[in-house]
Amino acid sequence: MKTLLLIISLCYSFLAFSQISPFQSQPDINWKKIESENFNVIFPDYLEAKGRESISLLEHYRKEVTGPYQILPKKLNLVLRPEVHIPNGFVTLAPRRSEWYNFSSITPIVGSLEWLQSLAIHEYRHVVQYEYLNQGYVNWGYKLFGESLTAILIHIIMPTWYFEGDAVYTETTLSDGGRGRSPRFNERLRAILSSGEIPKYDDLLAGSYTENLPNLYVYGYFLITEGYRRFGKNFWKNVAYYSTYRPWNFYAFYNGFKVHSGISFEQFFHETFDKLKDEWNLNQKPLKNKIYSTSQYPIITKTNKYYLKKDLNTYWGLYKNDKLLKELNISPSISHIDVNDTHMIYVQQRPHRRYLFQGSSDLFLLNHNSGKQTRITQSQRYYHPRLSPSGKKLGAIHFSDQKGFKLHILDLDGKLVTEIRPEETSHNIAEFSFINEQELVALILDEEGKKYFAKVNLESKKFFQITKSTRNNIYALNHWDNKVYFEGDFQGVVSIFEMDLINNKLSLCHRPELGAHHPFRFDNQLYFSNTHANGSSIKNIDLYCNEIKADTIYNSDLYLSRGASDNFHSQKPAPLNRRDLNFIKKDAEKYIDHQELLKPHSWSFFSDRGFELNGTSQNYLGTKSLNLYAGSSYASGASYFGGTFLYSKYYPIFGITLDRAEREEELDSSITTRWKEYTGLISMTLPYFHTQNLFNGYHALGFSKGLIITTENEYTSKNKLNNEHYQIDGITLNSSILKAKTLQEPKPSLGYTFSASYFNLSVDERDSNNYLAQYNLDTFLPSLFRNHIIGLNYFGEFRPNDKDQYRLQQNYTGFIEYQFSRGHGYSFTPMLQKYELEYTLPIIYPQAGALDWIYLTRIYSTLFFDMTDYKDQENIRSLSSFGAEIYFETNTLRKLPLTYGIRFLTKHGQEESHVEIFLASLL
Repeated sequence: MKTLLLIISLCYSFLAFSQISPFQSQPDINWKKIESENFNVIFPDYLEAKGRESISLLEHYRKEVTGPYQILPKKLNLVLRPEVHIPNGFVTLAPRRSEWYNFSSITPIVGSLEWLQSLAIHEYRHVVQYEYLNQGYVNWGYKLFGESLTAILIHIIMPTWYFEGDAVYTETTLSDGGRGRSPRFNERLRAILSSGEIPKYDDLLAGSYTENLPNLYVYGYFLITEGYRRFGKNFWKNVAYYSTYRPWNFYAFYNGFKVHSGISFEQFFHETFDKLKDEWNLNQKPLKNKIYSTSQYPIITKTNKYYLKKDLNTYWGLYKNDKLLKELNISPSISHIDVNDTHMIYVQQRPHRRYLFQGSSDLFLLNHNSGKQTRITQSQRYYHPRLSPSGKKLGAIHFSDQKGFKLHILDLDGKLVTEIRPEETSHNIAEFSFINEQELVALILDEEGKKYFAKVNLESKKFFQITKSTRNNIYALNHWDNKVYFEGDFQGVVSIFEMDLINNKLSLCHRPELGAHHPFRFDNQLYFSNTHANGSSIKNIDLYCNEIKADTIYNSDLYLSRGASDNFHSQKPAPLNRRDLNFIKKDAEKYIDHQELLKPHSWSFFSDRGFELNGTSQNYLGTKSLNLYAGSSYASGASYFGGTFLYSKYYPIFGITLDRAEREEELDSSITTRWKEYTGLISMTLPYFHTQNLFNGYHALGFSKGLIITTENEYTSKNKLNNEHYQIDGITLNSSILKAKTLQEPKPSLGYTFSASYFNLSVDERDSNNYLAQYNLDTFLPSLFRNHIIGLNYFGEFRPNDKDQYRLQQNYTGFIEYQFSRGHGYSFTPMLQKYELEYTLPIIYPQAGALDWIYLTRIYSTLFFDMTDYKDQENIRSLSSFGAEIYFETNTLRKLPLTYGIRFLTKHGQEESHVEIFLASLL
């Protein structure tokens, strides 16, 4: 029926508006751009210097980064995002662009390169990869459907580790500080190999619920590097070319690998890791206990030992003398913590309530005695906090886009006492440790991203440089008795050093087999986090340090081993001479944020309504998007056209849909009526995000209003529209507060998700009213057993008791959801209430599969009881069912993370059971 098709179309519009993106920056930023022949950099006006540096670095590395691909990409648009609180950068399609977060290398996890230099190499290599892969039949996909399909196809034909491994290889070979030169980058892989085992390739692809595996950057780097070494500089280019002509084949990459290498990929994988075991010369010891856990940041007082600990079933927790004090939502890899016998100071990353390209990293104070957590700063970006020796004040590294990274001294209420920054405005403070209440030792980043030590007087605010600059990944400073202890790269292992602040003498205190981190001296004992095959643990040894020459860790020719641990490709470092950069002198222009809307990035020739030509465009800032379409319907061949527009710059997100369609319907076998329908819809959505320790919340309130205008036709029925206006008013609410899941939890252990909607339809000069109200509440509760979750769910739906009335289509339900109790089909009802009781529990973690088709990572089950009350005519009826669902989490075809399900159910009042097979989740 025409009315049914219309209302389905309206519901698609409502759903489209509910799937809005909150990834924007604050609306008051004045965006500008600088353009060269090959790049267009978009930045806030106060980051113009960073914009000029970025475009100069990109132009400098452009030809070098292309490497063996021998392809110079077309002009690239780059957005410099301010206000972010974590380091990141990415390249994406639809629309094609790169985005870099304004940050700096104050932690060693991103390597020791200067931040923009690292991004210019790594992210632009992704641009080269995407450009090269857009050929062959992949390019036909682009011609037919634009960048959206291109993105899908290139990730079908190539494994994700290829992209990141190749980019890490490029940043390493073209610099003197890429991640491949740092032993901490591959430390987890070395730890696993030290047990005599080699990770299974399918485990690396699918992930594991039973151990912590190296990420795709790490194993991808070694596979890519070994491929270049064994088969030549054009090897991966040839494999990629082979794959672009087979985008329908999930195994094209592996077939191409064998064609161009002469061996199977599985053989190459094992030979590479066997070679690593030999080159690392590890003291291999089989594991007796394979339970992974990691302990970090030992801090010792006269009476207590404190540290952080986490395993696969827990959150990061603060431990005191091996007893858990508090579980915390923290990221120790991004920021230090500090502890004394009364308080712990730490930072917590928090999202902005609306703009997810803005966030904060605020200071929190934990009282050991009361367990109370107090947020002492609001909407700031702090890192590496330290309590002063007296415990009456604290210091922390503060980041602002305009001033960079500087030191703030605050009281315990978070009130700023003083601000200190290096005299060289291009230098940043990376971290520090108090010497006494008036003096500290700091690690400073210069304009090249190199680090040097300096003493800082808090009263005079003077900096005294005490070492030369180095590319070494020095980190985790701790002071004791006029000596500072720190970790640094040394001959393929992260080791612990001591520097005497009186005479600047340097000593090596501990060189472990795998890695030692977060050194802390107390009396004559040295405490640290010791890496091993099962993770890491707190270890202490007698303090014994041997004096060494300073160049041992400051000169890369001495601290780099030229071996597999830190420089697998064995090429000499290639430092950047910044005097070679050709800075763009062209004036910056105002960026006009709607100019991309007339350049569609994706298009297609069909939709759910019929055959159509449609195009989608979006500006690079993500504040405006447009979809235009024109086509003819499947059912009648009648034409339609229209478009949708989303405006997301300000706090409310606005949407507009306009549609004009020709309609027709048979009144009987001999008469067909025709008319035109004009539809207009507007919407407004108010999103809100928040975090409270381990709980994350999202809420969105939406309003929509629409009008359908029909031309005159042959209808005379009260349920049809004839030269009338149909008004549509709607309100939606989505709300959720969920506790973060641990790795092995199949569902959140505590929290809720709630959604509700009400749509009202009314026609001019009619008394009849049509509406649809729906709400759904899912709650999650912990049980007595670990990783067992209790679910209590409630669903309701209400509409007028008139089966023939023009009625709204109910909201979309997923593959495993029912409107009625499971096992019962849906039928029209004016009233529906459903109650569900679920009990979810893990069964097994197989880590096994059938050849390379399907690989099982986890099997878990849900026991359920459903009960539904609904209205049939004037009677209230009940339906119920009970049974079990078994879920099989897989990596399918070495590419698709799909979950399959089997349902065993029995309907109330029926003796026989039913078995159903379903797809529980898509990508």
